[in-house]
Amino acid sequence: MFTLNQLRYFYTLAQKLNYRMAADELYISEPALSKQIHQLEANLNLKLFQKQGRNIVLSKDGHQIMIHVVKVLRQIDELSASVEQIQNPNNASLRIGISGNQMVYKHLRALKVAFPNLSVHLKELQSAKIVQQLKAGELDLGVTYLPVNDNELTNRFILNDDLLVVGSKNNPLLSQRTSIDLTTLSQMELAVLSDDYYVRRMLDRFFAEELIIPSYQFELNNYQSCINMVLNTNALTVIPRSFLSTNDFKMVTVIPINNAPLKLRMGLITLKTTPLSKPMQVLRALLING
Repeated sequence: MFTLNQLRYFYTLAQKLNYRMAADELYISEPALSKQIHQLEANLNLKLFQKQGRNIVLSKDGHQIMIHVVKVLRQIDELSASVEQIQNPNNASLRIGISGNQMVYKHLRALKVAFPNLSVHLKELQSAKIVQQLKAGELDLGVTYLPVNDNELTNRFILNDDLLVVGSKNNPLLSQRTSIDLTTLSQMELAVLSDDYYVRRMLDRFFAEELIIPSYQFELNNYQSCINMVLNTNALTVIPRSFLSTNDFKMVTVIPINNAPLKLRMGLITLKTTPLSKPMQVLRALLING
């Protein structure tokens, strides 16, 4: 029967495809690593690696085993993390990916007060990257717009969000307006996120449903860049209320869009195999309560 250590050795060697580099990472000797790999192959009755010139590569069987080993090791790591969080919630770590909002920022201090020794790691990512890193075991939690349709993930609703039009206080196009409709908005220069982002795709969909072609003059990579652009031009931007509520933008005018279904649902996403730890539960409550 093979051991968990042998699976970790196989995984590392499959990543490095070099015995010396894999042995260095595992803090064992090359002969010891080679012995463990040979034992694993014998136990499985499979050849996992094959030589290709001076190098080694995964065999066809090795590729198939690698798929299962990744899942097993991920589940073991998740189990270990869950046990640690249950036993010592103050000493746990929480890796969070956020997309399309900055609501988490203002709650980090309260989270640290509740769990003084909690180590929080935060990444700003596109929604697709959050999903990818959750499934790879690189994140514990995602805060993004729902739904995220993936059989391996659980969606937990937090709050509704909406999109607002933002322009400079000096922009004459907004000087007499208290709201704007989609048709009028489409005729103005717009600074928006690139189409890699969920909010941009939602905006595209809203315009398409009204059979409107907007004028996207500037396509940028974050909301702050959109704000900077409208402060320096006569362009307008469309930004979620949740982002605006976490920042003090004194030099902009914000107005709603008339009769537009620009509603977004924000939530937490986790792997179905990952229960909500105490820090996750507290963060969710903080987000729900604003």
